[in-house]
This record gives sequence, structure tokens and C-alpha cells, in this order.
Amino acid sequence: MRLRSTCMLLLVLSMGIMISITTLVHPRESGRSRPSVYLNEGWEYSWDAFPRDSSGSIIWDGKSINSLAWKPIDFPSNPPDREGRSLVWYRITLPDSEFRDPALFIYSIDINAEFYMDARRIYTFGRIDQDGRGKFIGWPVQLIELPAEAAGRELYVRVFSDYRDIGLWGRILLGNRARVISYMYRKDLFGLTVLIISLLIGLVFFMTYILTGRQKVSLYLSIITFLLAVRIFGQLYVQQQVFALPILLEYIDAGTSVLIPLFITRTFRSFLTGRFDGLTSMLWKFYAGLFIVVLIIFTVPSIPVHTIYALLDVGSLVGVAILGYISFRCLGDGNREQKYISINFLIMAMLVLYAIMMSHSLVPWISEFDYLVVFQFSVGLAMILGYRFLKLYRTYEKQSLELASMNRKLEEQVQVRTSELEEANRRLAEVNAQLKREKNLLKVSSITDGLTGLYNRTYIDEQFRQFIKESSRYGKPFSIAMFDLDHFKRVNDEYGHNTGDEVLRQVAETFHNLIRETDIAGRYGGEEFLLLFPQTDHEEALVVTERIRINIERLEFEGGPEQITVSAGVAQYGGESAQELLNQADKNLYMAKQSGRNRIV
Repeated sequence: MRLRSTCMLLLVLSMGIMISITTLVHPRESGRSRPSVYLNEGWEYSWDAFPRDSSGSIIWDGKSINSLAWKPIDFPSNPPDREGRSLVWYRITLPDSEFRDPALFIYSIDINAEFYMDARRIYTFGRIDQDGRGKFIGWPVQLIELPAEAAGRELYVRVFSDYRDIGLWGRILLGNRARVISYMYRKDLFGLTVLIISLLIGLVFFMTYILTGRQKVSLYLSIITFLLAVRIFGQLYVQQQVFALPILLEYIDAGTSVLIPLFITRTFRSFLTGRFDGLTSMLWKFYAGLFIVVLIIFTVPSIPVHTIYALLDVGSLVGVAILGYISFRCLGDGNREQKYISINFLIMAMLVLYAIMMSHSLVPWISEFDYLVVFQFSVGLAMILGYRFLKLYRTYEKQSLELASMNRKLEEQVQVRTSELEEANRRLAEVNAQLKREKNLLKVSSITDGLTGLYNRTYIDEQFRQFIKESSRYGKPFSIAMFDLDHFKRVNDEYGHNTGDEVLRQVAETFHNLIRETDIAGRYGGEEFLLLFPQTDHEEALVVTERIRINIERLEFEGGPEQITVSAGVAQYGGESAQELLNQADKNLYMAKQSGRNRIV
């Protein structure tokens, strides 16, 4: 079963990669939006310097130019007889096709170039000084606007490079500017899709890290996918046209080229849970050191930035070799999750090797190959994430079934034991019932108010001090509420003391009905009541007191006042003395009275 699942995963990933490669190598472009001409043949090159006059200006007459040693070349890049030279000329006769707004698209240039037509320089990338030297400023795509009369004319390109490659690189397209830009945007669709997928997968992994006990492997996978997204963003054609910061993009590209394998190594280390610790530790230190070297190269002006790419290729090969060895071992004896990530890495390793060979012109060039690598790795991570969620769900489901079985057994035992206890308790209750009734009568009479049935002031003061001690010792919240009937003297004066007593009894009954069993309500004075709320903060106490206020407001009295209202002050214990807490509640009660009565403060 495990072997079948592994093979199925490998088959799905391989099919996706092959379909993607076929789409990239043979793009399906409609005739309406397709660039008119691919300039991949008809080029010539010359290492000779152009003749110059006494002022140093290039002599552009046909005889002088044609006297140079021009040789045909399939593509304007890396002539065979370089021999350490750093300046080369390329030329091509543009097709005799009329373009309303001609433009030239070039994927990249190694490393600086000047474009000439009819003895006029029409475009410069970077700068080539009087000594024929230049400074590396990155490898962005180039969109060059040509003169309107460019059809059938000769285009000359002067290129400087102290890098291993010299010349143009990738695809060269000639067509109407609008169509070329449309082509660039359509090519970006795949990159944008991969960018969005990577960001979503990275976000899911990060949320998994937050929600599942902060497992480091989920954090590493989220960082990897976010770094892949940053790398893809830096390579989008549209982005390069908007920001125009090619050297910064190279810094980002180089940094991610080290950080991604560094965190892949950390991911392997977490997945392997103790296996191959020596190899992964050594590889992690290697990439950490390589990252420091990259930073040094970035900060030392005398070191050409492009020299870093040889180091990055070496770093990639080292990582592919060591992690490839670990992956092959895990395919044989690892668990299912280790096999999944090993297969994913092995496929990515093959793509990385192809990318390295492609950068050295050893295999056919594919313009969106980096997108493909990221797409493959992101899809692989998504499958691993899906497996993790499935595994988590199955574990949860199993634990739920086990818990349900244990609960059923426990309920059965409880029922048997409960029936036995009920019979024993029934007999004991009959014996104790009479004693309790007699004892309660004595106790109630000593601690309750004879009129309202609420606790009297002596008892409530005793409980108040006890709650203060418990709250102070154990840090539990404790709140009190001081109630006072509004205009109660007017009730006694207008309706008599008997009606007043009935009002007090119904108010007390409202307290009884609306507080919890653990709460205590007592008559603190004539028409003043104190409620104690143990293990309750002031917000919860406010909810209860507001409910009491509303219910008292709805009371009806036959032959008495139409409505009785109360005001209350609520306070929560915060370390002060009992008297200070009472004073605070009384102060809040006073504020409620001053604010118009029939309210809680």
C-alpha cells in the first residue's frame, strides 16, 4: 500500500512537470498576439574594434565596418574564440517587415551593451567606458524601442563582459511594441499563478505552525515557500518594468538561492527526527557560511557581484549531492512522510541540475524554468501538507472513538454505582431529614432577617470578610453590589408601613430568584441590600445586577405604588481592605443616585 501511494505521487508530479515543460518549450500563442519575428539566426560577430577617427569617434562607413573579421554565429552569445577578451560586436540585418511601433525584447544581457543603428546609439544597458570596461548592474529583461524605419536595416550591438558569458541570452523577439508587451504579460501569467500558489501554501504552513503547537518543520516550510514567492516576484517581467532595480533583484535572487537550501536542510533535519544529524548539521553550517560569504561580496565594492553565481552553483551541487543521498536512503527505509518529502526533493534536484546546465548553455534554454522549479516544489509541499492534515484527522478520529468507548464504559459503571448509592442515601436521608429540619430552623432564625428572609447584617459581614480572605489568598475575583430602593420613604408615607413591608419582601424574593446558589444576598439596612458574588468579576456582576434591576422595575403591587425602582453600585475586590471595598460600592451607589436613579454604576 505504501509503495503504491509513493509511486502514484511520483507519477502525478512527473506528469505535471512534463506537461509544464511542454507548455513552456512550445507555447501556444494566437496569431493575433504573437510577436512577429524571433531573431535567433542570421547573426554575425567580430572581436575587432571598430575603426575610429582622430577624435575617437567610430567610423561608420560600410567599407571600414565590412573590413572587420565578421563571422556567422547561430545566436549572439559566447563566440567560440574568445580567448579572454571582454568586448565583442554583434550585428544582424533586421527583417524587411513593417512594424508600426517596433520594439525588441531580449531576455537578458551578459553584461553591458550598446545598440547602434545607422551610426546612432539607440539604447544602452549599463555603461561601457572609454577603456571598454563596465560594471555589472544585473540581468533584467530588456524592452528596446527601435526607430520606426528599422525594417531592413542593420542593428549593431557592442557588448562588454568580464563574466564567463558574453552577449545576449535567452529569447530575442522583434515586433510591434504593444504585441511584445502583451507577450511579456501573458508569459507572466504562469509566474503570477506560481507566486499566488506559493503564498497560499506558505500561509497555510504558517497557520499550521501557529495552531499545532509551533512545530518547527511547519515554520521552515512556510519560510521556504515565502522565499520562493519572493524569488518569483523578482523575476516577473512586469515587476522589472515597474521598479527598474535590477541590481537589487540580483541581491535578492542570490540571497534566496542560499536561504532556500538552508531552510530545506533544516526541514530535512526536522523530518528525519535524529537520522543523518551529522550530514544535515554539516550542510546547514555550509550554507550559513555561504550566506556570510555572499553578504561579504555584496559589501565589498572591489569584488564583482556576478562572481557569486559560480559559488551559488557549487552550493547547489553540494546540496543536491548530500540531500539527494539522504533522500535515496529515506525512500528505502523512511516513513511515509519522509518518503514524500524525499520524492519531492529528488524531482526538484533534477530540475535544479537542469537549471545549472541551462545557465552554462549545456542544455536547451527555457525562459520560465525557475517558475517550473518553484511550481513543482510548491505542489509537492501542498501534497505533504495534505498528508499531514489527513494524518492529523485520522489521529483525531481514532482518539474520538477511543474516548467515546471509554465514556460508555464509565457511564455504565456510574449507573450501577449510582443506583447503589441512591438506595443507601435514601435510607440515610430519612434519618437525617428530621434532624436537619430542626437544625435549620435554629440556624436560619439566627442568621436571617425576619421580614425578608434574606441573610442579616451579622451573617453577611462574616461571609464578606471570608470572601475577602479567599480572594486575596487564591487570586480569585470577588465582586459586591450595594442596592438601595429609590424613594422608599415616600412609599411608607403614602401607602403605609404594611405596604412598605410587602415591597421589601417582593424585592427580597427577586434577589432569591435571580442570584446563583453560591451568591449571597442580605438586608444591610432598612431599604438597603448587599449582594456578594464570589469568583465573579465586576463585568459578570454587572450583568446579574442589571437583570435584578429590570425585574424589580416590573414588579406590581396591589393597592401600592405603580412602580418600584432600585439603584446599585458594583465594585470588584482589588487588594484593598473590606471597608474600602464597601466604600467603593457605596460611592458607586451614590453616583447611580446622582445620575437619575434606577441604574447600575
